[in-house]
Amino acid sequence: MHFPWRDPKGGWSRWFGIGVTMVLTAGVTALLVRFLVTYTHESPTLRYPDSTRITELVNFSTKAVSNSSFPGDHGIMAMIFTGFMLKFGDRLVRALSLVVMILAAAPRVVVGAHWFTDILVGSLAIVLLILPWVLCTPLADRCTNAISTYVQRVTGKSAPRA
Repeated sequence: MHFPWRDPKGGWSRWFGIGVTMVLTAGVTALLVRFLVTYTHESPTLRYPDSTRITELVNFSTKAVSNSSFPGDHGIMAMIFTGFMLKFGDRLVRALSLVVMILAAAPRVVVGAHWFTDILVGSLAIVLLILPWVLCTPLADRCTNAISTYVQRVTGKSAPRA
């Protein structure tokens, strides 16, 4: 985690505020999805029982089936992370967050726990409905600044000046 220390806008306390705001956004999103999204379907490995499951090929526990694979929850969380990094990060952080998003969502499709549309349609649609309300309004900035200011007050450390 090298980016908070090279951030001229606030350092680690700012990134702590960003992280808490991101976790709050993810939690609220998860609750909204749980209560408002009523459509679901089974994963490809359940739809096609003769398919080879990853659990038959590896010696560790992994999830290869799902009775409700729509929308892709890993995809939603990875896209929320990427959205926050695209707003608050520099060029390197933005590029790395896009890689993380792909690395978090793609394996779920590859092992058959999700259909590609679970990620592309389900996750992306939900994130495109929620993130603009958080990131394109003053909400994320105000929440991040409030948390960062509180952390600075509690720790007695001030943010670096730009």
